[in-house]
Amino acid sequence: MKLLKKATAVVIAVTIMIGGSSCRIRSASERFDSYIESTFKSMVSGDILSSNFLIKDPEAMGVEKGLITFGGVSPDDMRFEAIRAEMSRIENFFSYDKLTASQQITYDMLMEYFSTELMAEGLGYYYEYCLGSSAVNTYIPTLLAEFNFYEESYIEDYFSLLGTIGEFFDEIAEFEKQKSEKGLFMSDESLDGFLEANDVFVKSGEDNVLIESFNERIDAMELDEEKAAGYKEKNKEIVTETVFPAYNKLSEDMEKLRGTGTNEGGLAGLPEGKKYYEYLTASQTGSSKSMDEIYNMIKGAYAESLTGMQTIIMNDPEILTQLENLSFGTNDPVEILETLKEAIKKDYPEIPDVQYTVKYVSESLEDSLSPAFYMTPPIDDVTNNVIYINGSERYKNMNLFSTLAHEGYPGHLYQSVYFSSSQTDNLRKVMKNLGYTEGWASYVEMQSFEYAGFSEDIVKLLQYGNVLDLSLLAWIDIEINYYGKDFEWLKNMLNTQGITDEETCKFYYRQMIEAPASYLPYAVGLLEILELREYTEEQLGDNFSLIDFHKAVLDPGSVPFSIVREQVEKYISGVKALEEDAA
Repeated sequence: MKLLKKATAVVIAVTIMIGGSSCRIRSASERFDSYIESTFKSMVSGDILSSNFLIKDPEAMGVEKGLITFGGVSPDDMRFEAIRAEMSRIENFFSYDKLTASQQITYDMLMEYFSTELMAEGLGYYYEYCLGSSAVNTYIPTLLAEFNFYEESYIEDYFSLLGTIGEFFDEIAEFEKQKSEKGLFMSDESLDGFLEANDVFVKSGEDNVLIESFNERIDAMELDEEKAAGYKEKNKEIVTETVFPAYNKLSEDMEKLRGTGTNEGGLAGLPEGKKYYEYLTASQTGSSKSMDEIYNMIKGAYAESLTGMQTIIMNDPEILTQLENLSFGTNDPVEILETLKEAIKKDYPEIPDVQYTVKYVSESLEDSLSPAFYMTPPIDDVTNNVIYINGSERYKNMNLFSTLAHEGYPGHLYQSVYFSSSQTDNLRKVMKNLGYTEGWASYVEMQSFEYAGFSEDIVKLLQYGNVLDLSLLAWIDIEINYYGKDFEWLKNMLNTQGITDEETCKFYYRQMIEAPASYLPYAVGLLEILELREYTEEQLGDNFSLIDFHKAVLDPGSVPFSIVREQVEKYISGVKALEEDAA
């Protein structure tokens, strides 16, 4: 899971594109490199959190540290004119045919990103800061807990940033008030969940993640004992006297809006909810398919997986007993990661050897965070990686083996290190497409069962189960948020899947309406890659190489799937050309 939000469109002045002190005429390729590097620097220096997470040594990369701010809060309607202007500049100033192959990928990525963002024009108040994965009360503490103290000066930057949280929350409260006036505020039930999460966070006191994680980072710096104690005391003071009151005030401001939410269901129940869901789908998945195509692809994958599972079970009814008693050998995270790291070498391209740390989510955040997630390292230092595991009781039955394949090897950690180590422009290293990253991680999670030493039928059964689960959740997501299905429909649907507990059904319903389209990157991304693999196998037959296919998917990086498909087509054409030459 990637916690840093996708960057908003960056507008660079024409003078940057044509500037330069040299009198010689620069080539189209050189000018494009200059433009992309300037865009990258503008993006990462927008705020201190972005620069801190994305860059370890800003000075060495010619990047500003970033403003001491959590960012602005607004519907941001004026940016769409800027996006159109920027697209026009890019089209008019750069000749596509004169760019290198790598630059063409960056060009296509930018233009597709801009085009997708234009789908959100006029829909700024549909954005949600307080629910789902974008809920500021949970993602901000997680980001702050990983704020890097590369040098001592960053500690004061951190304190300054904490000091602005009240102002940031006030902006959010004002934004939510405006949403309320437009009839777009959350339901009272969703509000209750938001307020409860705030309450848990504040009541954690000195056991709070912002105190515990800060103390750990200070200890790791090996500072003078007195200085370290002073920093710890100052942090505790800021958390208890600034951060906690900011949370309480945000709760008070949100409570004033109780009863103003007019929609108890998904996005489809709002005036332009379906239009916003279409934008979310395109933005989150990176797929160029229409809503109908995505819907049919998901339902098709569900039916195919269900049939596959039924066929295996009918042929061998005893396999269900084997499945119930299945053991992955160990639940030690490091042992699992090391096993996977070695096992994948035959099927995936080699990456540099890096370090990683497995941490557990603070108890104060367990109820509001994912089962596990990976923190992307700075692009100029991919050697230190962090994977978080949520130790909450509700995740006690989580399959740690496949989860760590998703987050670690050959999932997020592997993909991030692979691409960050490539000779590619910095902009592509920091711009991420969620459908690609989660699709890749979901794909390799499914493949990871092949490394657990199980029989072929068990592996197939587990793989079908993964696709079944993701496609079912994505299917429900679309039905509720795009087609307007209600809780009764969901309950009946889940009943047919053997889920009859009323509270469990309510949990899934709340998940769908509070975080619309959140399941789509996983399901659609996975199905896009599986579709590409099936297509490649059909095209190449006996010449298909799994490791080469993976390389073709990995090389362009985290880009929309239309671009990935183009690169896979080029790989296929190259193999066929070699085959013809050898004939």
